Amino acid sequence: MNNSYSGSPICYDGYGSGETDSVVFSYVKRVENIEPAELIIVEGATNDCWAGAKIGEYKYSNWTEEDLTTFRPALAYVFDYMRKNYTDSDVVFMLNNGLTPEIIESVEII
Repeated sequence: MNNSYSGSPICYDGYGSGETDSVVFSYVKRVENIEPAELIIVEGATNDCWAGAKIGEYKYSNWTEEDLTTFRPALAYVFDYMRKNYTDSDVVFMLNNGLTPEIIESVEII
């Protein structure tokens, strides 16, 4: 299954004019569309970085819609959702090494 959309961020903030311009195409929303598989490959964070999405604070539960407009809480939500719903899948996160140190460090910590 290919669940990708060109230019889609992990959080709700994309290339538009506001913090919620990419809700429908965000990883936060599309993670629910993934079908269980032996291997799930996630390629993310590039568009959040390039679009200048706010980084946010680390938050690992009880997310609000506002939390999901920023990168760190949105990524934690996506990882949490995958961990809980794709228990038989191996998940590989491919991280572009040309991103800001803040994005790279955030992915590694989360």
